[in-house]
Amino acid sequence: MNLMLTKNRVADAAINPYRLAKHGAADGAVLQAAGATDAICGVSGELGADTGERVDIHTHGIAEVEFGGTITRGQAVTADVNGKAVAATAPQIHQTVIAGGGAGNHTVTGIATTDTLISVMHLDATDASETAADLTAEFEAPAPDTIANVGGTDTTGGYLVVTYRNPAVRIAGFAEVSGSTGDIAEVLLAPGVLS
Repeated sequence: MNLMLTKNRVADAAINPYRLAKHGAADGAVLQAAGATDAICGVSGELGADTGERVDIHTHGIAEVEFGGTITRGQAVTADVNGKAVAATAPQIHQTVIAGGGAGNHTVTGIATTDTLISVMHLDATDASETAADLTAEFEAPAPDTIANVGGTDTTGGYLVVTYRNPAVRIAGFAEVSGSTGDIAEVLLAPGVLS
């Protein structure tokens, strides 16, 4: 016997059947989840809903979810851009070394505005002293592939060691069976965060 807790909510936008859902704009409202950072609150039932209609959202138990990729039983799942279940991967820490420069923008390929800047270390190689300074407080990531030196310290002639982390991934639960794109398969609902 599979006991499920199902709540009836209002769809803030169209929700397809068997899709992961997130909270909407108001209490009691839901939207189709659209990515790994969405706080998933359950799975839509077999009917789905149009905007403004009522929709059943399974919040606890084992629910059927449409897969958006290959998933192995036991694997944590999260939402893709269409609210389908995909394998969740833990956020990664990245580190890169770039040439220093003046105040303003510096290119860091791969960094996103949603990433957390952990540290920016300035390695001064302009003379024999070879000093290091923590300039993290002077930098931010205002655009994709960009960090900005808003503090103004000139790092020309040196190097910047940039360390950043991808955002935490929200999970819906764990696959009960293996499957691939388009399969409607069972997921043990256990919303949480991979960090």
